[in-house]
Amino acid sequence: MVNPLVPAKILLEFIAYAEANPGKIRIGSPGIGTPAHVAGELFKMVTGVDMLHVPYRGTVPALTDLLGGQVDVYFGASSGSIEHVKVGKLRALATTGAARSEVLPELPTVAELVPGFEASTWFGLGAPKGTAIEIVDRLNKEVIAALSDPKTRARFAELGSEPLVGTPTDFGKLIADETEKWARVIKLAGLALTSTLSSAHQFVQWQAEQSGHNFLLSKLLSVTLGPRIGRKRLLTLARYFIIRIASDAKCGREAFLFRTCGLTINDNRNNVVIPA
Repeated sequence: MVNPLVPAKILLEFIAYAEANPGKIRIGSPGIGTPAHVAGELFKMVTGVDMLHVPYRGTVPALTDLLGGQVDVYFGASSGSIEHVKVGKLRALATTGAARSEVLPELPTVAELVPGFEASTWFGLGAPKGTAIEIVDRLNKEVIAALSDPKTRARFAELGSEPLVGTPTDFGKLIADETEKWARVIKLAGLALTSTLSSAHQFVQWQAEQSGHNFLLSKLLSVTLGPRIGRKRLLTLARYFIIRIASDAKCGREAFLFRTCGLTINDNRNNVVIPA
């Protein structure tokens, strides 16, 4: 999606505009290594356009600056921006999934115009390793039943999302395929995730959003700990989320992105590292 000041009504016009203005189009994202960031990198690869990545410390500030025109384009989930699109504050050019969205069916997918592009943000449900297959199958059955309910689907649509159902085997394959795909994108884009304390703060906020603890953690970071969080407390928070990622063998795509690339948080005295 783009700010309405961008002179492009459709995706092909946007690509032509970016080609005519190399390095001047600003892509906003919630931070380095986030799904919105790597989706933008994939778009640059398949179209050959040169755009400037502007990382923020979370989704809200990125969308705020997109609305304000400080950045031009954002490759984000529709759930956080669909209302802005409906009232004309943002312009959606295409959806990034493999098929047209049930929420915005009039929009083409990027792949319809740019073959080879697909980027979806998804969330899944997992159980601890070693959980009995009977329990896994029962959970899967109940979740599918809930997500297939018309009222549930309608609520998801209101939020700009679509339920995705399948078997545990299907989900395992999705994780494996996404891990391989996005690791390749990260490698080709030359992304590095060696961080200082400031980007560690950004990482903790982002991981909190992805894990559903964004409200609580944002309170900790902005109120309890204040804007100038101490080194020891920041490293404790960062270590908690990173270890949580490293210990989850079947977590989502975002975690695998960090595991694949490796992440180091360095305060000149302590290091928390996930090996590449």
